[in-house]
Amino acid sequence: MPSGFVFLLIALFGVHQYATYPTQRDKNLPINDQVQEYLDALDSTNWLENSNKIGIGYNPLYGTPVCYTGSCQMEGFGRSIFKLNYLRPKPGTCTQKLIPENVDLDCLPSTTWDANTESISTLHELHESITNKVDAAGSGTYSTASFSYKTSVQTRYMVDNIVKKNTTTMQTTAQISYVKLSMFEPTMELSDPFKYVINNLPCCNYDADTEEYIYDYILNYFGYTYLSTILLGGIAQENVLINTESYQKMQANGLDIVNEAKAEFFITMGAKQQYTYNKNTHDEFMTRVQEKHVTTLGGDTSLTSIEQWSKTVPSNPVIIKFSLQSIFNLLNQVRFPNDSLIQNKSVLIAHALHNYLNDPAYCYNNCTGHGTCVPSPYFQFGICNCTERYSGVDCSIPKLIPASQITSRPAASSGTICVLYSVQFVILLFSTFVFI
Repeated sequence: MPSGFVFLLIALFGVHQYATYPTQRDKNLPINDQVQEYLDALDSTNWLENSNKIGIGYNPLYGTPVCYTGSCQMEGFGRSIFKLNYLRPKPGTCTQKLIPENVDLDCLPSTTWDANTESISTLHELHESITNKVDAAGSGTYSTASFSYKTSVQTRYMVDNIVKKNTTTMQTTAQISYVKLSMFEPTMELSDPFKYVINNLPCCNYDADTEEYIYDYILNYFGYTYLSTILLGGIAQENVLINTESYQKMQANGLDIVNEAKAEFFITMGAKQQYTYNKNTHDEFMTRVQEKHVTTLGGDTSLTSIEQWSKTVPSNPVIIKFSLQSIFNLLNQVRFPNDSLIQNKSVLIAHALHNYLNDPAYCYNNCTGHGTCVPSPYFQFGICNCTERYSGVDCSIPKLIPASQITSRPAASSGTICVLYSVQFVILLFSTFVFI
């Protein structure tokens, strides 16, 4: 064998984070096949789309697993915490694309779809809508800081609609499942950047410099959880926004709002599937709609027919649900055998994370100085409890105080008394007369 060819092969096996050294099976292959398999693994077009998101870091403070605005940029996703090796397809599965080693693939192809509609008009309903799309049972990461109003674009958009604009969102979703990827962490190696950051963490005094290091290079760069399981597929959804008072009146009049929202989804998506509704009733319902947003994620998003779009999902699947695990499960002597201070570092990171998440609740305009901010159980968001003379979501609207509630003053001989509580108040004028 020419020595130059051997040198080329050796050089290839160390140039890419997704490459790996040949296994015993590889060594039994002809050298040409070994090189071809290696080059195929380097070509990301041979990977299963978005399979490289398994083992990626995630920051629940910034992220939201649901796209409400229609313009989503994968907020919350960080850098890869695990090293992924792409070698060959999984035999006997529904795809010939490469997936990472030590990652199981379950085929869940959907040949049919159905639409589900949910109503979101309270912070609790929004929280339920979000948390149904992510499983964090084993991560110990949920807190009122998850999907924070202050840092999550999607959360802020929805909370403002609920609280500021007094609107109810009817979200209708059709989900197409394709494959489920599950990693087996004990046999997977940590990524070089993650190991480098942990190895170089200053230890073991907690001070401002240590906190800044953890914030910048661990929590903001990677996150404090990682994706251990991902479900890939596609989502078609429509959000219909209605004034909450109008919504309640329609409910009181017996209108099936869920049925009307679902009917609008079928119409918008050009669905061939039959859906029964009354056109006159539906037209009346649509006059109450303030906004409508349609979003497709995965597949060929240029297609307007949901039947045609659903067939393209396997060619471009996206994450539609995922499970989280805590990075603290990785900070141990097994993963860092040469770091005698790894447990101390884990304590430092836990301390920093507590401070990182322990931000006061956000209230609109800090209640304008006319009330107190009462934290809600969700999203690091608070509700203003206004003083008796102010109202509004930020306590900025002065109330008109009836004359009967105004503290009486000594009567004047004659003339006019002006009561002025602030420049924003209505000036209350009344006259008093003294009879002799």
